[in-house]
Amino acid sequence: MNDEEFLNEFSKAHAIYELMALRILIKELRKMFKRINFNNLSFNDALNSAIVQLAVNPLELKKILYKIDYSIGIDWGTKQGKKLAQEITLEIANGSKYPFYSTQFRDRVIDYYNQYGGQNITSISETMAKAVVEEIKAGTYELETVEQMAERIMKVVDDPNFYKWQALRIARTETTFAMNAASEMVGEVSGLVMTKRWIARRDGRERRSHGQANGQVVLQNELFTVGGYKLKFPGDSSNGAPAKEVVQCRCCRGYEPKRDENGRLIFTDF
Repeated sequence: MNDEEFLNEFSKAHAIYELMALRILIKELRKMFKRINFNNLSFNDALNSAIVQLAVNPLELKKILYKIDYSIGIDWGTKQGKKLAQEITLEIANGSKYPFYSTQFRDRVIDYYNQYGGQNITSISETMAKAVVEEIKAGTYELETVEQMAERIMKVVDDPNFYKWQALRIARTETTFAMNAASEMVGEVSGLVMTKRWIARRDGRERRSHGQANGQVVLQNELFTVGGYKLKFPGDSSNGAPAKEVVQCRCCRGYEPKRDENGRLIFTDF
């Protein structure tokens, strides 16, 4: 599969997963907003921000993001693993079905998402607080009472479009992370010597650094260099890549099994 074909497949699946993640996030974020203790609101921005952030349970947020990451990662990773297993099976002399290690893959997914998933938790709570504080400021200018402000803020929270832009940002980021992390783990447990390549979506909206990284090829256990930072795959921040190289990234990780001089797949020792 060439880069264009792989990117098309990735993009179509990404759109479906992103919509699923967006629906979950909007539902859960609105529930959190409704837990805000409006009776304690005041005209003090710092205090109001703290009140809002108290309504945002970091552990609950982490569970939500983990659920999104895991659901996407298992589905996409299983599909990629089956395709790779079919390719391997065709080249095994006796034609027996190659054992794709689904249990090993699932364990890797669980461990990785537990460790590195939910990177947006802090930004979610801070942005939520900022949004409500801005509504309170607007009420201040209108000389509203605290009760009037609370009523108006609740109407805003009940609006289906409220917080959609931030939820979309998170959904897109988590979807890219989950899909590419799953592809990375498929390669790790495949038993093959693999190369991986960075594939950018070239539509004029890509980051300059990601466009420059397009087509970059490294070995499975090596890191891409993007914008001066090291990434395992698009959406990865485990090696210190900042938000500017990760948030809302739409790139994908392609792969290619290495072959010997006779064109046969090369297997690792496992």
